[in-house]
This record gives sequence, structure tokens and C-alpha cells, in this order.
Amino acid sequence: MIRQTNKSNVFLVEAKSLDILCMGGFEKDLENTLQSGFGDLYLDFSLVEDVSSAVLGILLHKKMKMRKLGREIFITNISPSIQRILKILNLTSLLLQSRNHLAIQLFDRNAANSMYASAVPAG
Repeated sequence: MIRQTNKSNVFLVEAKSLDILCMGGFEKDLENTLQSGFGDLYLDFSLVEDVSSAVLGILLHKKMKMRKLGREIFITNISPSIQRILKILNLTSLLLQSRNHLAIQLFDRNAANSMYASAVPAG
């Protein structure tokens, strides 16, 4: 149900509907995915058309668990209908990667690169 893509921290959710019937399998696959890697985790929802509140609850529970470890879970490539659900439930800022978060990551990377460049003597 969840498989790794060609990017190390991006995983494709291979289900059209994430409902209560597949909730157990999704939770098991998500737990295995979380244990197999390090850093932030991105779940690609490009194939998902419908998601139940039970699955959203699992995602929130795992996200809080990962935050304690200094990691994050984000869902990406969501359909407009799922985006509306997240907005109605006020979960957009929790489950979607914000532009601010992305900008901070890019700034941190650029700052680290410039610090490294200034610490290495030229020549």
C-alpha cells in the first residue's frame, strides 16, 4: 500500500481510497516506513481520491510521535477534494508542507553551504 519512490524520503500511497477497511494495512505499512528511514517523510497522495477521518487520525498520531523524535510527516500531491477536507478540519498546516517550512529548509541549506565555503580556505 505504501512503497518507496526513487527519492529516499518520498513514499507513494498506492490506494485510491483510504477508508476504514484498509486502515489497519495503512497503519502497518506507515509504521514500517517510519522505522525504515531517517529525516522527514513525504507521503505522495497523487493516487488517493478519498481519505477517511480514521486514516487522518492515524496520520496525526504518527506525526506527533515523529515530532518527538525531531522528524516530520507531510502529505503531498493531494487532490482538491482532500485539500478541502483538510481545510475544513483545520489540518492543512499540520499535514501539508507550508511554503514557510520549505523556505526555512532552503535557507538553512544555503546558510550551511555558505558557512562551509567560508570555513574552507581558498587555494
